[in-house]
Amino acid sequence: MSDLLRIGAQGVAAYRGALSVTGENVVNAGTAGYHRRGISLTDTAIAGAGDPFTARTNMVGGVRVTEVTRATDAFLEAEARLAGSETAGASALGRWLSAGETGLSSAALPATLARFYSGADALAGDPGSTTQRQLFLAGLEDAAAAFRAQSDGLARTADAIAAEAKATVDAANADLKALAEINRSIARATPGSSGHAGLIDERGRRLASLGEKLGVDARFDARGAVSISVAGGGPALLEDGRTTLVSVTQADDGRLSFAAGDTSLQPARGSLAGLAQAAVTIADTRRLTADAAAGFVAMVNDWSAAGVDANGAAGAPLLTADLTMTTSDPAKVAAASGGVANANALALGAARDGHGIETAAQGAVDTLAQRLSSARTREDALVAHRDQLDAARADISGVDLDREAAELLRFQQAYDASSRVIQIARETLQSILNIF
Repeated sequence: MSDLLRIGAQGVAAYRGALSVTGENVVNAGTAGYHRRGISLTDTAIAGAGDPFTARTNMVGGVRVTEVTRATDAFLEAEARLAGSETAGASALGRWLSAGETGLSSAALPATLARFYSGADALAGDPGSTTQRQLFLAGLEDAAAAFRAQSDGLARTADAIAAEAKATVDAANADLKALAEINRSIARATPGSSGHAGLIDERGRRLASLGEKLGVDARFDARGAVSISVAGGGPALLEDGRTTLVSVTQADDGRLSFAAGDTSLQPARGSLAGLAQAAVTIADTRRLTADAAAGFVAMVNDWSAAGVDANGAAGAPLLTADLTMTTSDPAKVAAASGGVANANALALGAARDGHGIETAAQGAVDTLAQRLSSARTREDALVAHRDQLDAARADISGVDLDREAAELLRFQQAYDASSRVIQIARETLQSILNIF
């Protein structure tokens, strides 16, 4: 009779646990990073008194929970982390190259330079016109302002990239600290328990989050604790309970450098890698813009010095090194040269072709546009690959509510049956006691 009660009690406990696990699946069906739980049940053997004539021991079986399992595929998990890391890097690169291109487009430097040279042609056609001289100076101011706007816009973009890199590094360090704490919790948790499964899920979420910021390699011990190093043989970030934090530094030209503790590192994947690449591209574009601006200042001032203004004086510099106008007086425009009223104005066309300022300005725009196009193409391919992996993972670890409904029904029936066993045992025992 006691065996019957024990069988019923074990069944109630086991199927109550199974119902709890199934209910947890239903509740977390839409939770990111959650892996469907399963429950392993096994029979138990209880030694009976046996048959004294045959010396055989009677075995009365019950049921118990051996472990709570997670539906997962280690290979798919690793591939998904890699795809998420590469996609995040491509996304960051494309986003900031797009911002840089928008800044160049808003400055409209090539078009503004073209209008300036057109104004010089108009001045050559009517060098004595005060209106044409004023329009020439206005065109020069517009060109200088376009150079300044492009330079300032690129500088702001570089600073914004650095600010995002700093915030991303802070978030990556928060993930590392959280993973270190999860490792400690995993060491205390009972393997195969629901709590242990929850910690492994949280480990996966934090690891994926870290991977999106900084490409990492992960190794797991027998209990599930993780050791982390920078992808590609980089320095260790989390190992043997020690956490090494990441830092970022911005150079004067906007380029980014990273370190793990005292060790320099170059992120190969993740948004930090994309930000680093974007910073390099923006720095290169800033250099091209600065070179073009310096060339424009030198060209305009050399051209002015070669001519004579309306007052008969030698032409003075029209621009400072920081692209500020030195005069607004139309009489200061040195259109004449060698006694010919428009000779120097005509010479500006030759200077235009010789210095190639427009070509340099347009080249900066074209180079950035080409890099942006390449980044977007790569991002599209990576997003498609990541989505395929996510779908494959969902097939294995995702929660199917129809399946869970069937499991709830099955375990509820088993729970009711175990409860009925206890009830029958009690009723039988009471009947026996009533005999006396």
